[in-house]
Order: sequence, then C-alpha cells, then structure tokens
Amino acid sequence: MSGLRERKKEKTQEAILESGKRLFVTKGYEKTSMKDIAYDSDIGVGTLYNYYESKSKLLQEIFRENLPNLSSQAAEIRQDNSLSLQEKIHDIISLSMTVFHQFPRSFYRGLFSVMANGTESSVDVSDKMLDIDEQFMSLMAEVLEQEKETGHLSDSYPVDRLVTLIYSVLAAQIMMYLLDDRVSQEHVLSEIMNQINFLLELPRS
Repeated sequence: MSGLRERKKEKTQEAILESGKRLFVTKGYEKTSMKDIAYDSDIGVGTLYNYYESKSKLLQEIFRENLPNLSSQAAEIRQDNSLSLQEKIHDIISLSMTVFHQFPRSFYRGLFSVMANGTESSVDVSDKMLDIDEQFMSLMAEVLEQEKETGHLSDSYPVDRLVTLIYSVLAAQIMMYLLDDRVSQEHVLSEIMNQINFLLELPRS
C-alpha cells in the first residue's frame, strides 16, 4: 500500500509541475493563481498547498527542474583548438544563454521578482543562479589562461579582471534581453561580442 501511495504522490506532483509550467507560460506568473493550478491539475486547492506552500515555491521548483546541464558542451568548446579566442568566447556565451531559453521571458521576470523579495524560499534558486555564474566565470578563466599559454592572448591582460568585465557585459545584456521582448537573442549576442572585442583590443600597460 505504501508503494501505491508513493507513486500516487509522485504522479500528483508531476501533474502540479506540468500545470504550473503550462499556466506560468501561457498566462504569466502574476496572472496565475494557486486555484488555477489546482483546477488544471485536477486536485483540490488544499491538496496543492500540501505540496507547495506558495506559488513562488512552485515557480522556483519548475526552474530547478528545467535547468539544462551544459558542462559537457562547455568542455568541448574549451578543448576545441580549431576555435579562435573570440569564437570560444562567443560559443560559451551562446551556450550560457540557453539557460534562459526554456521558457518565455515573462517566466524569468516572474522568477527574478520572487528572488528580489529576498524571502527564505528564494535562497535556493539564488544559489543555483550563483552556481551558474561561477561556472561561467571559471570556464572563461580557463579559456583565457589557455589562450595565454598558447600566445593568443597577451600576458599583459589580467585574467581575473578580464573575466569580471566579460561577466559584467553578459549580465547587463541578458537583463536587457529578459526585460524587453523586442530584443532578439542574435542582437544581444552581437552586442556582447562587440563590447568584448573592444575590451580585448584595448592596450594594456
């Protein structure tokens, strides 16, 4: 009996996650209520609250469940010696942006709004985002150090400062992309690379 009960709970949770994802995408986070999610999941509102005590916790769980694993693709880019430094940076940034391709931009705006509240329930998602940022910066540092060793990047470039600048450019442009539905991914990627190429061309004393 306990096995059947556990399977039923798992199916109910899967239904909640699917309904939440569908409604957050189609109606938007703000316009979706817990009552809407319960109705779409074919369960009672009280049952829904037994699984998720708030709409924000459900949103964060959906985000965590749909985070892509990019480590193997990132390693391939780093190890591909046929790519120039600019091409590696371009491909790493393009790969990093796939984190924000799982849902419409309105979904991420709702997520960042929840995170900005600084509630206890938002800490785990904030940590996940920090992990993604740290992985990006670590990978970028490895690529830049590798390019220094092969002589494709001048020793006068301080890698830690260059990584910070590249990350700052990426973060600012991604935020612009998420806030303005008129801005295309191609435009954002082009703007990022224009600014990074400018940084790489600056003389270093």
